[in-house]
Amino acid sequence: MRLIKLISIATACLLIFGCTKNTPLVTEEHVDPDEFVGEWYVISNIPYFAERNKVGSKTTYLKTGANSYQDIFESRNGSFNNKIDKLVGSAKSLNEHNTQWQSIFYWVMRFKFEVLDVDDDYQIALLGHQSRKYGWVMARTKSISTQSYAQAMLVFNENGYDTTLFSKVPQYSTDIGKEGYQVVSN
Repeated sequence: MRLIKLISIATACLLIFGCTKNTPLVTEEHVDPDEFVGEWYVISNIPYFAERNKVGSKTTYLKTGANSYQDIFESRNGSFNNKIDKLVGSAKSLNEHNTQWQSIFYWVMRFKFEVLDVDDDYQIALLGHQSRKYGWVMARTKSISTQSYAQAMLVFNENGYDTTLFSKVPQYSTDIGKEGYQVVSN
């Protein structure tokens, strides 16, 4: 009887609350770090304090050792006319499949992320966080097709994300003020 009650509670939890925060993310099977390095534009994210009001955001991973990388985040605050802000940290893979990573900034700010999906050509990557409070659509180019973006949102949705929280990051001045893009102010 107790087992039936536990199963009923677990089922109710899944149906009512989703209980996704404790469910592991479904990641890419294997990430080739040599293909993963390089420049990635932030196409979309769930805005949080460090990335709100940013335009032209991009991250560059540069290999510095066997499992060590430099993580360079560049963006402009509020306008493409403002200076480029650069944050330099380090990154490393946390597992043998290179699907879990950690970036470190200022020696104390540690942030883990997982590679949910990357296409065969390493042109689009979807990065997530176990909490589902952070997520990124990254690309080698400043824009992706509507179809590719919709597919990315499906992957996030399947991983328990509320995809309505994602906003596109302006990569061109003409993106500012468009529907679906982050609101920025000078």
